[in-house]
Amino acid sequence: MGNETDQLHVLFFPFMALGHMIPTIDMAKLFSARGVRATIITTPLNAPVAGLPQGLENLDQDASPEIRLKFFLAMSLFQQPLEQLLQEYRPHGLVADAFFPWALDVASKFGIPRLAFQGTGFFAMCALQSLTAHKPYKGVGSDTEPFLLPDLPDEIKLTRLQISNDLTLGLENDFTRFFKEARESEERSYGTIVNTFYELEPAYAEHWRKVLGRKAWHIGPVSLCNRDAQDKTQRGKAASIDEDECLKWLNSKNPDSVIYNKDEGDEEEWLPQGSGGFVTHCGWNSTLEGVSAGVPMVTWPVFADQFYNEKLLTDVLKIGIGVGAQRWVPFVGDFVKQDAIEKAVKAVMAGEKAEELRSRAKSLGGMARRAIEKEDHHILTWML
Repeated sequence: MGNETDQLHVLFFPFMALGHMIPTIDMAKLFSARGVRATIITTPLNAPVAGLPQGLENLDQDASPEIRLKFFLAMSLFQQPLEQLLQEYRPHGLVADAFFPWALDVASKFGIPRLAFQGTGFFAMCALQSLTAHKPYKGVGSDTEPFLLPDLPDEIKLTRLQISNDLTLGLENDFTRFFKEARESEERSYGTIVNTFYELEPAYAEHWRKVLGRKAWHIGPVSLCNRDAQDKTQRGKAASIDEDECLKWLNSKNPDSVIYNKDEGDEEEWLPQGSGGFVTHCGWNSTLEGVSAGVPMVTWPVFADQFYNEKLLTDVLKIGIGVGAQRWVPFVGDFVKQDAIEKAVKAVMAGEKAEELRSRAKSLGGMARRAIEKEDHHILTWML
């Protein structure tokens, strides 16, 4: 694309958590593969500022809820360094995590378009918008009574127990103010980049863009830019089992006879080939990983956007069976009985609908692989 002075240059600024950092790195790879000069902004070892302990580099390290809040609020300390980088490099665009709401004003100061990166999919974004706009949880008589999310393409029901108390109780605190600011900043940004593919949630991509009038681009699943499995296995947290031993054991089993259980905090983008099913906490990276692998899923959501993602898998795509988690509990999740887990696993692996689940999942896996090739060709349209 010409010499370096003519080359499009985009800065990528991920939030300091593996679930945000890994897809942002993959995104930068996709841009680079299309001839864009991609620069990832990272940090040196964090100094013990803003009340953070020495050595706390990202939210995947052990931290109390109080420390996590301080971590979120400390992100504003990057505003001045980002301004200096933009002034020095003068990129054509900035892709900054949605958790950096102040990045919009910094980029605008230099006339640089800021795109927000959302760590979830269109379905969850639409579900949250419906909840915040219509507050349907106020019309039910108990925490366990289901309510319908208005104005969505499908009939989606939740209970008050499955969403945050901050939302249902209308609480105002540092966390709620932070996320409100992040949503407002995203709405005012040039647009949003979403790690998804159109065929996975077409009705919700259209709803977000055409009904809600929001500008967004789908460019995923970005993890599929890693053609070599070794590229995936070396990322994220260290594996709890030796890779060779795991694959040796898998190879000893019949095809589609193994279900894979992934740790809630593990954001490594790798699902062992040969697994016939996947137990997932429904984090968006894990959800896309299961979809891309073409396997049905046992869903066990914990908090954040995970109950929305479960509904996408079980009610819309119909490639998942839930274990029956009923309560939104940060970091630890709801208590689920052993027989409920066993029932869900059996339903996915050998139940009456197992073949239908597997067939739909495999079809989506093929769509995901084709989509990343197609999205690769359209990734620069927002710059043209």
